[in-house]
Amino acid sequence: MKMKSLAAMAAGTGEMARTGRTGRAGSAARLLALSVLAFAVLLAGCVGRTAGWNPEARTVGLYSPVVVDVPAEYSHAGTLRVRVVGKGDIMTMVPVDTMESEVFTAPDKVMLAQRLIKFDRYYHFRFLGGEKAEAWGRTWRTADYVLDTAAPDAEFAQYIAYLKRTGVTLPPTVRVHILDRLAGDFILMRVVTLSYGAAAGDMTKLDPLPPFSKMYDQEQHSDPGDFRIAP
Repeated sequence: MKMKSLAAMAAGTGEMARTGRTGRAGSAARLLALSVLAFAVLLAGCVGRTAGWNPEARTVGLYSPVVVDVPAEYSHAGTLRVRVVGKGDIMTMVPVDTMESEVFTAPDKVMLAQRLIKFDRYYHFRFLGGEKAEAWGRTWRTADYVLDTAAPDAEFAQYIAYLKRTGVTLPPTVRVHILDRLAGDFILMRVVTLSYGAAAGDMTKLDPLPPFSKMYDQEQHSDPGDFRIAP
């Protein structure tokens, strides 16, 4: 009788252990499923609000309701995605994101209609200070810089290489006009115009173009699990 009781107890203990392991595995699976679902909802919401290039209307939907008009002088050269590296306040985690650009070219000019959507949500952008301007019915931060195309930063080196592949070779110095704004904490919209030759005007008093990490301050987000879509 005692041997049977011990065997029964051992069997019961083993069953409890298996049940505990199964429960933990089930919880992990549910957590993973919820994370995947949240990401899918975020992605679907963002895709629905980023219409891209509309050749009939000659507009780029950056992030609804922001739509940028493309002047008739520009031709669409393609879509480009580049890696941009920021600077955050977590020593072991560098913010790395993807900047998506619709590229347009014209005589002595290049226009980049850009958006960056942060999907990891560990960092968010800080407020964009600086001079403001009105364009396309919205308020943007505005600034002009000069770019040395022989020694560009890592981000603009990718644009220069892409333009070369499309047949556009930039001169040694280029004026960079930037309009940028945020849609909430996680979405950056930007319109960059590169001009050179007679279109560039006087560049002698312009500051050198700073790298992405200097232009956009980022800090750790209070809730990395926050998947809310910005209004």
